[in-house]
Amino acid sequence: MPSLTPSPAIATRRLCLLSNGAYSVMLSDSGSGFSRWRDLAVTRWREDVTRDDWGSYLLLCDEHSGTAWSATQQPFGAASQDVAVNFSAGRAEFVRRAGALDSTLEIAVAGDADIELRRLTLSNHGDQPRSLSLTSYTELVLGPVSADNAHPAFSKMFVQTEWDARHGVLLATRRRRANSEPEVWAAHALQIEGRPANGALEHETDRARFLGRCRTLRDARAIQPGAALSNITGCVLDPIFSLRQRVTLAPAASVRLLLWTRLADSREGALALTAQLGNAHAAEQLFAGAARYAAAEQARLGIDAAQDARFAHWLSALLISDPRQRAAPEVLARGRGGPPTLWAAGISGDRPIMLARLDNPAELPRLHELLLAQNDWRSKRLAVDVVLLNTAIGVDGDALHSALEPLVSAQQAQLKADTAAVKAELFVLRDSAIGNDLRNGLITVARVLLEGAEPGHTATAPTAVKTTPAATIRASMRASATTTPTAGKLEFANGSGGFSHAGRAYQIHLDGERCTPAPWVNVIANPAFGFLVSAEGGGYAWSLNSQQNPITPWPN
Repeated sequence: MPSLTPSPAIATRRLCLLSNGAYSVMLSDSGSGFSRWRDLAVTRWREDVTRDDWGSYLLLCDEHSGTAWSATQQPFGAASQDVAVNFSAGRAEFVRRAGALDSTLEIAVAGDADIELRRLTLSNHGDQPRSLSLTSYTELVLGPVSADNAHPAFSKMFVQTEWDARHGVLLATRRRRANSEPEVWAAHALQIEGRPANGALEHETDRARFLGRCRTLRDARAIQPGAALSNITGCVLDPIFSLRQRVTLAPAASVRLLLWTRLADSREGALALTAQLGNAHAAEQLFAGAARYAAAEQARLGIDAAQDARFAHWLSALLISDPRQRAAPEVLARGRGGPPTLWAAGISGDRPIMLARLDNPAELPRLHELLLAQNDWRSKRLAVDVVLLNTAIGVDGDALHSALEPLVSAQQAQLKADTAAVKAELFVLRDSAIGNDLRNGLITVARVLLEGAEPGHTATAPTAVKTTPAATIRASMRASATTTPTAGKLEFANGSGGFSHAGRAYQIHLDGERCTPAPWVNVIANPAFGFLVSAEGGGYAWSLNSQQNPITPWPN
């Protein structure tokens, strides 16, 4: 089974996974990603192959010019060639120059504690001093990934934040709804290296206040010139962690800032982070320890540099869909029925799936590599199911199945023995013994398809799409606006809208700079089908049940 080679025609996100076995951080080369602790999501992340803009970020702002940018490509959408990215054992590094200011962001997870560290080095190569503010931003979950994906608005309601002014630390916990739920606490601190965290730091834990209505991180209210963080904590309805540190950087000077995050199962455990804040050598010790831990894990599993690169290539498709590592579109179209189609083979469909089609015992060495990748990801708390499909027929099929048996038995025993690790499974099927529905279903859901003769589908370069210039669209909108009633002709007009048609309709009039003061949606439904649409045009459609049967996605 040859590994899949990237095609230059389509850009692929590179990913890395940093972990100490309990705390894991996934990062893409855009700077986006997620943090997870044990079986809980620490931060919110959604797979988005087009934007990849969910993650934890460091935002920079020049206090004089008001110019804002980020240390990574996202969330401000910098050109990818402006950011040099290096993923190595136990560390991710992003290097960027913005004018006369250089930044180097290093990220690691401690090998001996559940701590994530982001170290940002800023260097001023200009001849003028720079007054800068550095702001952290991350959306908090502190709960199961599945629950947050199913109903994020409900999940957000149970996170409570507080500010420890004595140590300059933000704290957050999820209020438990039952004694059976695990207790989880997170601590977040920002300091200039060599100095204790400053209790006078600005902080924010309310996402709505940070962003403002109808805004994104690129134009957030909190990073506008002269804006300050609200220093609000408590039972916010949309929790984030955000800290702000201000620095003045003289010409030819440099400064290092440290952003710490610690997870624990008690408030006291989270506040143990203060030991690192008071240790001038803690950051360097953490990076050295993370590199040693990652190297030791690779040695324990027997992973060489070439295998590590192949595993990273597969990883990118397992978490962010890559059409080149899946089956051809016409093959994918045959699949139907979703996860229930897989249940006949005992496959849940809840985890990413790698599918390997084998027809020759000569492919067994590559199978060893595939199972090694599964073990590597599992040690970093990423669960991936592997399905082996024996496509040989007759006597050859029997011989291949016999050769697979000891490998499969050993791997399955190992997967069951380590109950502390995340659950992942291995399945072996005979192609001749399964039906078309199951076969097509497997091929359709497989994030990575490996074949003996061909590595799968290689997509062609995307065709150009004809677009309408934005100026033409705006002109058309202005023209159409002249034909609609103005707010002054409406009954009970309030500046955003009012009643029309003798009170039987309500009209809302917005422009590019203004939205409704609060979310406004209209629900239209019958017993079998429905949709909702907001005043700004967002919304989604569903069939029968709005939560369980959405037709189009909606992040709520």
